[in-house]
Amino acid sequence: MIAALMASTDVASDDSPPTYINLARAGASLKRTIVAASCARLALECISLEPLQARIAFGFDAHRRIRATGDIRGKCSLSCQLCLEPQNWQIEEQFELLLAPDETQARRWVDESGTQLVDVVVVGNAELDLVELIEDEVILRLPSQVCVDADCCRRPQLDYGSEEVQLTQRSQPNPFAELGKLK
Repeated sequence: MIAALMASTDVASDDSPPTYINLARAGASLKRTIVAASCARLALECISLEPLQARIAFGFDAHRRIRATGDIRGKCSLSCQLCLEPQNWQIEEQFELLLAPDETQARRWVDESGTQLVDVVVVGNAELDLVELIEDEVILRLPSQVCVDADCCRRPQLDYGSEEVQLTQRSQPNPFAELGKLK
C-alpha cells in the first residue's frame, strides 16, 4: 500500500487513505497533483485556481514525533482587497508540521517547544487526509493584501474629498463667531 501511494500522483484513488504512522515508518515521500474541485474551501477564496503540485515527506524528528515536511506550488487568481480586480498569485509554500494524535498531545508539544515555534496539526484518526492538509496550509498562507504595487492605477483613492470638506467648512457660518466678538 505504501509503495503505491509513494508512486501516486493523482488525488482520486480507490485505496483507503494512508495512515500517517505507516507513512512516517516507511519514510514515505508523496507527490500529488490536486485539482481545484478537490479544494472546495480554497476555491472559495480564489477567483480561479490551477492544479496544485505538492510533495510531502514523512518521518520522525529527534524526539520521535511524526513530522511532515513539504512544498506546494501552483497558481491562482485572487481578488485585490483594495480595487477588487483579479490579481495573479504564485503559490510557493513550504511547511514543516508535527502530526499529533489528539489535542492534549498537541498542547504538550507546543508547551515543550518553549520559544521555538512549532506547527502542530491534530489528526483525529489514523487516516490522514492529504488534500485537506495541503488545502489548510495554502489557505493559512494566502496574503492579506494581494496588490502590493503602491502606484497601482486601479488602487482606489484613500483620501475622499478632504479639500471639499475644508471648503464647505469655511463657507458655512460659524454660530459661535458672534460669541467670540463679545469677548
